[in-house]
Amino acid sequence: MRFIFGSLTLAVALTSAPMAAAEQCSARTGESAIVSLDDRDAPYRRNMAFAFFTALLPATFPAQDIENADDPCTRGQFEANSQVYHAFGEGFASVPRWAVGDDPQRIVYLAMMPPPNVVQGWFDNGIQQGPLTFRGPAYFVLAITNGDSRDIYAVFDAMPGDAQLLGVFRDALEGRLPRIAVFDAITGETRFAERQTL
Repeated sequence: MRFIFGSLTLAVALTSAPMAAAEQCSARTGESAIVSLDDRDAPYRRNMAFAFFTALLPATFPAQDIENADDPCTRGQFEANSQVYHAFGEGFASVPRWAVGDDPQRIVYLAMMPPPNVVQGWFDNGIQQGPLTFRGPAYFVLAITNGDSRDIYAVFDAMPGDAQLLGVFRDALEGRLPRIAVFDAITGETRFAERQTL
């Protein structure tokens, strides 16, 4: 299931593998706040779990979208776990930012998701009214592919700038950023760290 952002379905493709002559992306500066899950109540976590569901499915995502993309621009490279990772992504496509190293199946990436308050409003208005749509700013979930699971490390309230992005990608890959949840791309379930499945 995909949610609709600004009345456009999030199905636009971007790419993946490092490209020697990739064009430099437009630079993005600044930092975005990381949304904390500490002391959040059950409804908030339910809304966050549903937001992950809309952002991280299907199971072929993000690899298929990345594979189908043409001429991705580069956001530079960084080293993590003795590997060089190449970062890509522009704009607000289905995979707005991602990085790959030696293993093309292990992808660290951002995916757009609706903020929890938008999900709550959708529930309040009756989910039978159709797909989740909204026009406001999106949140961004940072995940790493792990077989059929997606390990989730952070949620941002806006698109991070390049320096912050590469830093959190590296920290997540090297285990310096705590994993906050695991999303099962087959069942669609979210397991928050040390919490019950929602």
